[in-house]
Amino acid sequence: MPHSIHWEPDGVCVNFSGTVTAEEIVRIYEAMSSDARSDRVKYVLTDYLGANRCTSMTLTDVKGFAALEYGASYQSGGRVWRAAVATEPSICDFLKYFQAVRNSADPFEIFSTEREAREWINRNPRLKRKMPTDRAGP
Repeated sequence: MPHSIHWEPDGVCVNFSGTVTAEEIVRIYEAMSSDARSDRVKYVLTDYLGANRCTSMTLTDVKGFAALEYGASYQSGGRVWRAAVATEPSICDFLKYFQAVRNSADPFEIFSTEREAREWINRNPRLKRKMPTDRAGP
């Protein structure tokens, strides 16, 4: 499986490996939205550092992801802060395009490290407790 989903107390972290495809992204949205915990999500951290490329994404696909994200925003009962972590150029291009076409009011930023992403997520006023900036830390 080229992705894993890790539920955290106030959010969810998705880790990719290998090639990122449109089909895989749709499966992730479906898996997360069908989980009862999605109603309480305050952040989504998507980590693409284990992925080596992004292929076969069309304009229609990216706009479809934006629509899925917009729909998922209504399940959570408040703004969901969304952070993506990537350094591979094709993935960064995909994320920048996604950022440009999305119509959700949820904050969305792109980072090159998980630590930077988690520090930004910790600024979310909906978090009752701050999370470690790395998963190994307290």
